Amino acid sequence: GVVSNKPEVQSCEPCPEPEPCYKHKTVSVSKSGRAHFNYMINSAKIDPRLDENSQNLKAIEELLPAGLADTSKRIVSIVVVAESSPDGVYEKNLILARQRADELCNYIKAHCGCKVPSDAVMSDCRVAKWSEAIPYVKRLSVSQSQKNRIIEIINGCTNQAQCERMLRANPDLYKIMKE
Repeated sequence: GVVSNKPEVQSCEPCPEPEPCYKHKTVSVSKSGRAHFNYMINSAKIDPRLDENSQNLKAIEELLPAGLADTSKRIVSIVVVAESSPDGVYEKNLILARQRADELCNYIKAHCGCKVPSDAVMSDCRVAKWSEAIPYVKRLSVSQSQKNRIIEIINGCTNQAQCERMLRANPDLYKIMKE
């Protein structure tokens, strides 16, 4: 069956303190940043040895304490957007995305303690769409004809399941997408 692709928003575990962890009413200053993490297939563990994960963990560790050091400012929200690939069963992929979000939320809380309001850390979990892979397909180091065929298959699909069936029907192309 088709499950809504509308993201679920869930809060990570609340801070154990009975009151918000910041002590003053302040005017918040907006600052946004991004950190992208890569995962091993079917894993929710953040592996610092994988790609740029180590650099992004370090950036989080440096950014959050710096934001908390200035008492005239406070962290209002931290949003973790976690996703899994479209390959496979949607429900299992959504569970994996939730696990990835929980893993990063727990990491953030472990490095910030209760200085971040308990309701400030939220996660948005989703399963990626095959169509979102097209920019990556264009950058692959495979033949242009293989790229064109993959893009043609993805653009010709009416739903996620059909894309997967069509890609799996072309084992050489599916292998490229898996890698």
